[in-house]
Amino acid sequence: MRNAIVPRLNDSRVPERIIKHFAEVLRKASILYHYDVKSNGGTLAPAISESLERMRYWALNLLITSASRSDDGDARVAGLVLPSLISRFEGSLRHFLDDSELRGQMPFPR
Repeated sequence: MRNAIVPRLNDSRVPERIIKHFAEVLRKASILYHYDVKSNGGTLAPAISESLERMRYWALNLLITSASRSDDGDARVAGLVLPSLISRFEGSLRHFLDDSELRGQMPFPR
């Protein structure tokens, strides 16, 4: 995918909605953990790891790489991918901060 799709996103004929959708798919594919409970303000429930951990790290790496390119053609793609990347980091930090209010200064689980 890195060699087949990503280089073609620079083409001006590719609609913005396609690039945004591609970034959103990468964002969702890069999530490593989920909770089996829904709560506002954190939870003490253990995080459940998702399957295919290497693929999820690959998706996160591709999302970061796509957002950090600075060539002329890549600037358009980077600008459209950036909101998904920020959303991905924001979600992780928000979960950590919400959980830290309940757990205290415990380190990240692994």
